[in-house]
Formats: sequence, C-alpha cells, structure tokens
Amino acid sequence: PVECVSWLDAQEFCARVSRATGHALRLPSEAEWEAACRAGTRTPFHFGQTLTGGHAHYAAHHVYAAEPPAATPRGTAPVGVHAPNALGLQDMHGNVWE
Repeated sequence: PVECVSWLDAQEFCARVSRATGHALRLPSEAEWEAACRAGTRTPFHFGQTLTGGHAHYAAHHVYAAEPPAATPRGTAPVGVHAPNALGLQDMHGNVWE
C-alpha cells in the first residue's frame, strides 16, 4: 500500500507506465473496483454481511451494522494480512483511505 499519493499522482504514474510498456494502464472505475472487490458475491463485503477488524484494517470505531466498536489499528498494515477474495485480491477493504 502507498500513502499520501494524490489522484493526479496516480494518473501520472499510469501515464508513465503506459509509455514505458506500450500498454494502456489506468485506474479502475468505481464500478470496476466494486466488481473486483465483491468478486461475484451479492453481500456488502466479499466475506459476508458485515465488517469487523478481523476482516479489514480500518477505522473500527466506526461500526457497520450491529458490530461493536473496536480499537482502530495505527498505521498501514502489510499487504496480505487479511484473506483474499474469490479472485485472489487482498486488502480491498480498508487499509489506506480510498
């Protein structure tokens, strides 16, 4: 994960990689991100109906559904701390502010 990277910085990165490789690279649309994140499920999260600190590295003091508030982890978690979704993508929820 990276922090303190603006949308413009990400656009510039995509443009540079596209020029260097000859392959068009872009950020996903919101709909593409959602589809990749849910990985074919129909629940709010790829792992089910609710979100807890065991599923994602996020501001756990903000509760989802009926989950109890929890301590918010400090800093950015290493990639792969949480289980991947059905597409093999990890850390699609939380970690760095989306």
